[in-house]
Amino acid sequence: MAAAARRRLGLVVLFSTILALAAWLALSQLNRLIKAGVEAEGPKITGTAVELERARVSIWSGDGSLRKLRIANPQGFSSPNALDLPDIRIDLDLDSLGDDLIIVRQLKISGAVLSAELSEDGRSNLKTILDHARQAVAQSERGAEHDGASDAGTKRFIIKEFQFLGGSVHVLAPALKLDESVQIPDLRLSNIGEQADGLTLADASLQLLEPIVGAALKQARGEQFDAAVEAFKRKAGEKLREWFD
Repeated sequence: MAAAARRRLGLVVLFSTILALAAWLALSQLNRLIKAGVEAEGPKITGTAVELERARVSIWSGDGSLRKLRIANPQGFSSPNALDLPDIRIDLDLDSLGDDLIIVRQLKISGAVLSAELSEDGRSNLKTILDHARQAVAQSERGAEHDGASDAGTKRFIIKEFQFLGGSVHVLAPALKLDESVQIPDLRLSNIGEQADGLTLADASLQLLEPIVGAALKQARGEQFDAAVEAFKRKAGEKLREWFD
């Protein structure tokens, strides 16, 4: 009896070890795929480098985090990154991961820092990224039309709840001698992509980028920005008068 009990105990320990190892392998594979996917697909949408330091998502519950997501600035701008997202909380519907329609129950971005830069030649870094994202969506739609109505195998996303909390924007306009940081009001959106039966990754990203960038640029164009523009106009006018005197 004792020998049989020891064998049963040994089998339980072995089974538990195998189960734990399988869970660890599945978890590491999922996290690796998320990180690789973000860094491979992100630049196609933003037109700039995208780096993710770490992904941690539970294979048991679907909740987890993405840490230190950085979206680089387009060429010609002084600051290295346009968006620094240090903490992204995500809650996935695990049952949907094997389907073409992936359900994100919650996506929460906290403490993001955006850089709103106006270059010497009048270009905006955030608008440049937004324009590229819009072009990526348009190109994706044209490709779908060319390939026909069927988009089997294309992953689509519905985001049930989105929150953007505690963000700020660093406003930099060297020509206007403007360098300041302001807070961005919190954003809350729901059921993104639900009416369209899911959005492509590019379109879902655009649906998030547009309100975030819009809110950031609205805050960037505050009283100090308007005052700096007026001062720049006065200075430019004085220079013009000097040329013709």
